[in-house]
Amino acid sequence: PLLMIHFWNKVSVLKQGRSGGDWHLPGEVWNNVGPERLEAQAAKFTRDFAEHGVMWQFAIWLRQFCLIVVSIPLLQARAVNPASISVSSQIVAVVGAILVHVVAAAATQYVQPFAFVYQNAVEQLLILSNIVLLILALCLVLAPHTAYSLEVFMLVVVVGSLVAAIAHHVVCVLRRTLRAQYAEQS
Repeated sequence: PLLMIHFWNKVSVLKQGRSGGDWHLPGEVWNNVGPERLEAQAAKFTRDFAEHGVMWQFAIWLRQFCLIVVSIPLLQARAVNPASISVSSQIVAVVGAILVHVVAAAATQYVQPFAFVYQNAVEQLLILSNIVLLILALCLVLAPHTAYSLEVFMLVVVVGSLVAAIAHHVVCVLRRTLRAQYAEQS
């Protein structure tokens, strides 16, 4: 948690500095952090995001935290006695995870936090594939006799979403390269 707070402060100062404010870290009145140094310190977590989305890493961490919270009762039951896990607790965990992903997809669509359009599209695609996998997991919980066919379909969704994400990235990079070459020729 302390590292998150420290990072939050750095990114907040980064946003403030980029918008014309000063570059002082909280509690460091005499230490004016230079823009280059602060950019370098926060680059690992902010470089993929657009100007308005530099805090998006915290939204990602919040989504991960919510998924952990949703799964804790299931994990506790599994640790005590794996055979005692009820269908209702599995349904609650899966539905909770679906809701977390739906909220994440809506927030990503609304904010468009990444620097490039294709990054936002790939993020949406991967969140959507997670939702489909969770729906299939819910079907697996509700109808265990269809396990084999659902597992095959899950594998197709996982491989298909990865192939689609890679293909989308390659197409976008090719488009950008062709545009740059066309601009040089003009």
